[in-house]
Amino acid sequence: MLGRIAVLCTALSLASVANAACDLFVPGTSNLQAYVDGLPPNGTLCIDPNADVWVYSSVVVPSGITIQAAIPTNDPSAFVIKAAQQLTGPVFITANGSSNITFRDIEVIGNGSTNSSNNSSAVGVFLLNTTNAVIDGVWFKNTWRMNAAAVSSHNVTIENSRFADMGYDALAQGAIYISQVDTASIHDNIVVGRNNGPSGDGGIDCYQSTSVDIFNNNISNTGESSIYTSGSACPGIAIYNNAITNSNEWGIDMVNINGATISGNVVTNSFFAGMVVWDGSNSEVSNNQFYDNNRGGYIPCQGIAKKGTQTGMIYKGNTGSPTPIECIYNGKF
Repeated sequence: MLGRIAVLCTALSLASVANAACDLFVPGTSNLQAYVDGLPPNGTLCIDPNADVWVYSSVVVPSGITIQAAIPTNDPSAFVIKAAQQLTGPVFITANGSSNITFRDIEVIGNGSTNSSNNSSAVGVFLLNTTNAVIDGVWFKNTWRMNAAAVSSHNVTIENSRFADMGYDALAQGAIYISQVDTASIHDNIVVGRNNGPSGDGGIDCYQSTSVDIFNNNISNTGESSIYTSGSACPGIAIYNNAITNSNEWGIDMVNINGATISGNVVTNSFFAGMVVWDGSNSEVSNNQFYDNNRGGYIPCQGIAKKGTQTGMIYKGNTGSPTPIECIYNGKF
């Protein structure tokens, strides 16, 4: 009798603090897709605390759906969704052309460290051709490649999340990867790499995207550069107020940038210099701080290496130690 009372009290306690928006609750299951499919339009699926939720095939998330912890929390480690050993794609993938999708306060664990081939959970959440998507307060780890990726999407927000233990395929790709995205805000995240560079897991990568803001992130121990853009990929990008530590390539790696603003970042202990601008135009790099970078000793300064054309580039107010802070660099890295 006492045991039944205890169970009842626990259930009542959970009900009293559960998120009022929940339409369905997920206990331990091996068929998460069935719960997603059972939601009403614009429904919210809530993961019960300490549920044993395994994903054996990628969960396709349609428009209007929110997947979140049953209880509002700053520690989603009790609300875990895990990739089974045989999963060979993303844990979650949005339906092509979907909109208004949110992931909040859950932990997504891949199978990257236990699978030795590309037949693994390459991505935790894959936003494909999606409009108005939010990843908020999600913890990611142990994916084969990226933790969160957005491709061919519009208005993407990735915030207040943690990314760790990724990049087991040893390709230089970021924990957060965006490509062909129009309008993205990536902020207040923590990224911790596996310290496996040069090359290897990265921090935040931007390709062929517009109206991208990257700010207030804490990035450390990445195998590749902690923030990377390439090939006129993200014109007008704004990168500001990020803390970058112990990158095993460049702290901030800008290739062929145009109209960019990079300011207020603190970059420490990178293997190469704290930042490289390889062919830049009409951009401003200002008020950044660089300390004790160039661990590898290959670069003639520890702050900002300027390589190739520098048309209309403005460098001002950048500080740090040791000096020199800025230099011309024509090496191979």
